[in-house]
Amino acid sequence: MTQPYQGVERRQPWSAAERLSSQYFHDLIEITPDPFFTIDAGGNIVDTNTAAVIMTGKTSTDLTGSVFKDTFTNPALMQDRWQQVLTQGFLNDCPLEIRHTSGKTHEVLLNARVVRDDAGNPINVLVIAHDVTEKKRVEKQLREIASRVEFALEKTHTGAWELDLVDHTSSRSLEHDRIFGYKEALPTWTYEMFLQHVLLSDRVEVDQKFTEAVTQQKPWDFQCRIRRTDGEVRWIWAVGEQQNSTNGDGQRMVGIVQDITEQKRAEFALREAESRYRTVLDYTSDWGYWVLPDGSLRYTSPSCLELTGYSAGEFYKTPELMTKIIHADDQALYSGHRHELSDLGIPEPLFFRIVTKAGLTRWISHVCRPVFDETGNPNGFRGSNRDETERKKLQDQVRELAFYDELTQLPNRRLLIDRLIQDMAAVKRSNRYSALMFVDLDNFKPLNDLHGHKMGDLLLIEVATRLKSCVRMVDTVSRFGGDEFVVLLSDIGLDKTDSALQAKIVAEKIRSSLNELYRFPLKTEGKPDTTIEHHCTASIGVVTFGGHESSEEDVLTWADKAMYQAKESGRNRVKFYAASDTEPIGQDNSNES
Repeated sequence: MTQPYQGVERRQPWSAAERLSSQYFHDLIEITPDPFFTIDAGGNIVDTNTAAVIMTGKTSTDLTGSVFKDTFTNPALMQDRWQQVLTQGFLNDCPLEIRHTSGKTHEVLLNARVVRDDAGNPINVLVIAHDVTEKKRVEKQLREIASRVEFALEKTHTGAWELDLVDHTSSRSLEHDRIFGYKEALPTWTYEMFLQHVLLSDRVEVDQKFTEAVTQQKPWDFQCRIRRTDGEVRWIWAVGEQQNSTNGDGQRMVGIVQDITEQKRAEFALREAESRYRTVLDYTSDWGYWVLPDGSLRYTSPSCLELTGYSAGEFYKTPELMTKIIHADDQALYSGHRHELSDLGIPEPLFFRIVTKAGLTRWISHVCRPVFDETGNPNGFRGSNRDETERKKLQDQVRELAFYDELTQLPNRRLLIDRLIQDMAAVKRSNRYSALMFVDLDNFKPLNDLHGHKMGDLLLIEVATRLKSCVRMVDTVSRFGGDEFVVLLSDIGLDKTDSALQAKIVAEKIRSSLNELYRFPLKTEGKPDTTIEHHCTASIGVVTFGGHESSEEDVLTWADKAMYQAKESGRNRVKFYAASDTEPIGQDNSNES
C-alpha cells in the first residue's frame, strides 16, 4: 500500500507559543514604569525590572537574592503583609515605604499575587509597587500582570488515511484511530463514521469542505472539533488531496489527520495574553503602544487621546504622528534615543516634550524596549508614555524658590555663589579677569517708613530692572538680601588694568542709572491717585579677580569691604578693593560724584 501522507507537510509542535507568551510577560513588566518584583516562596527577590532598580538605587545584581522585606522602611510590617500574601494568595493596594540607598523614601501601594503549581503550592509571588509619593493620589494602575502561561506540548500524534471516493470507506493508520479514541484499528471506517465524531456545530462546514474537495477537486484542509470515544473533545487538523486514476476520474483522497488540541490551547492562551496585555493598557492612564519594524502601528492604548488629543484611529491611519508630535527642540534627542534602542537594545528612560493636537506642550516620560518574534528576529518595539507636565511644573517651581528671589526674580545668594565658583574656574583656565560688585541702596529705609513695604518692594523691583539694563546677558545680577545687590561681570578682559577700567565703566553706568528719579503710583482708597517721587543713590564696591584668589568667600568679602568704604566716604560713589598690600582697602579707582 502506498503511503498517502508522504510529501504532505506535517504541523510542528507549538513550541513558539510558550516563548512568545513569556516575551509578552517580560516586555510588559519592563515597559511598566512602576517597580516590579518576582519573589520566591522564601521571601527572596529573584527578578526585577528597571523601575525597581531606579526606585531602590540598587543594581539588579544587588537586588537579586536579597530579602524582599529589607527593601522597605518597616521590614516588620512588610513581613506581616508577606504572611498575608502567602495565606490569602494576594495583596491589593497596601501602603508601604520603599527605601532608596540615598536615604530617600518612596511611598508605594503594593500589589502582589501568588503563582502556584498544580498542587496548590506557592512557586513565587509577583509584586508591583506603584509610586504615589509625588502625586499623593492613587492612579489606575496595573492590578494584575499577565501570569506566566505554561504550555505542556505533548508529542504531536499524526495519522494517515486513504478514502475511497466510491464507497466512502477508508483505510488508515493505527495512530489515526487512536486520535479518535479507538485502542485498536476498526475493521471498517467510513466518512459517515468520521462525521459522527465531529461536533454538531462544526459538521456543516466540514461536510461542505468535503463536498468541494470531491466535486471541485480542491484540497481538503480544515480544522474542527471531535468527540473521542471516551467523551473528550479534541481539535484535529485534516489535510488531503484527490488522486486520479489513469482516465482522470477521481477515485480516492489521501491525507493526514493530526491532533492539534495543545496548539489550539496555546493559540487561545496567546490571544488571551494579548487581550490581557491590551486590557491592562486600555485601563491605565499611561499611553502604551507597539510599533512594528516597518513603522506601522500594531497597537495603541485609548489613553493616547487624553494625552495627545489624537485618537487611536488617527495614529493607526498616520503612524508618523508618533514622531511628528515631538517638540521640534527635542526631535534630535528622541532620534538619538531610537538609535540607541536599535543598537544597544534597551535605552535609558527619556524625558521630552510633545505638542498636542490643540497646540499645548506637555512633558512626557518615555520607556521602551525592542520586541522579537519566536525566531529571534526584531519585531519592532513597545513603548509607554506618561504625562509628567504637572510634575515638571512643580520641579520648576521648586527650582525657582531655591535659586531665584521671589520679589525681583533675580538669582538669589545660592545661585550667585554657584555661578561665581564656575566663573572663577573659567577665568583661572583662560588667564582672564572678571569683576564682582556689591551694590547697596543709600536711602532705602525712608521710603519704607513713609509709604510702607509695598512701595519699598516697587523700588527693589525697579532697581533690579535698571541693574539688568546696565550689563550683558552673560553677566549675573542677583539680590543678595534686603536692599543689597551683587553684580558678576564675567570675562571682561585679558589685562588686569584694562579689566578694572571696564568694571569702572559699568559701575559708573549702574551708579548713574540708580541715581535717576523714581516715580511710583500711589492708590489710596477714597483719595485721588497720586505719584510718589523718590531719589535713591547707591554705594558700590568693586573687586577684579583672575581666578587665583583663595575662594569665592574672599571675593565676596573684598567687594563688601569696598562697598562699606564707599559708604564711609560719603555714599553715592564707587570704590575698588585694593589689589595689593601697598594700596589701602577701599582705594578710589574711579571719579567720585
